[in-house]
Amino acid sequence: MRYIAVNDGVDTLNKSAMDITPFRNILNEMYAADISVKIKSAYRARFQQGKFMGTYAPYGYIKEPADHNHLLIDDKVAHVVREIFDLALAGNGLGKIRKHINSQHVLRPAAYAAEQGAAGYERYFEDNEEDRYIWSENSVRSILRSPIYAGNLAGYSGLPPI
Repeated sequence: MRYIAVNDGVDTLNKSAMDITPFRNILNEMYAADISVKIKSAYRARFQQGKFMGTYAPYGYIKEPADHNHLLIDDKVAHVVREIFDLALAGNGLGKIRKHINSQHVLRPAAYAAEQGAAGYERYFEDNEEDRYIWSENSVRSILRSPIYAGNLAGYSGLPPI
């Protein structure tokens, strides 16, 4: 079997190039480990600065236009999140909360994200427009269990609670 690495100039037919290959592999491993440490350090620094690192804002929040690493309350849907918590505090289960939200004909989180320009969600309801308004118990559960809605985000400070 012949191995050729164009970027490193390695060809197993050329024995003189093979002499340095083990050392080059060690250096490449060290470089990869160093880059990993630097990336983790950069993320840690951004977290300590209170910056949101997600691709999309959670349901009920929007990214600040001037600083995409800062979240603001989305007044268009924050009332839905508040209502879900109010219903849960009143002793309603996931099924009752889901039925109540569905009866109000509120866009479910994936449909709302798609409406706001997030990619990848349209496939869930492209066949049936009414599916945009059908909440699942999992959607309700994820909102109720998420620490984000209490103003807590791992590595993030300054998030306003909904």
